[in-house]
Amino acid sequence: IDANYKGNDARWLNHSCDPNCEAVIEEAEGDNRREDKVFIEAIKDIQPGDELTYNYGIVLAERHTARLKKIWECRCGSKKCTGTMLQPKR
Repeated sequence: IDANYKGNDARWLNHSCDPNCEAVIEEAEGDNRREDKVFIEAIKDIQPGDELTYNYGIVLAERHTARLKKIWECRCGSKKCTGTMLQPKR
């Protein structure tokens, strides 16, 4: 699911290693995954003016090389920042 394809306001939500929201997928009946829907739900109290963020949860099957970690570098600024948007393999 790509918010840039027939996108909506969700494409403006940034990644964070300490997010205040999470993406919840509702699968449509049948096999057409293009009919699935994604909802953004708050997982913490959000104050007016707070940026909405979620963990992108990027999963790559290939080895996480230094080059890939640089491509998927995280700059969220959180004290919990892992330095990458890639999810651990374990």
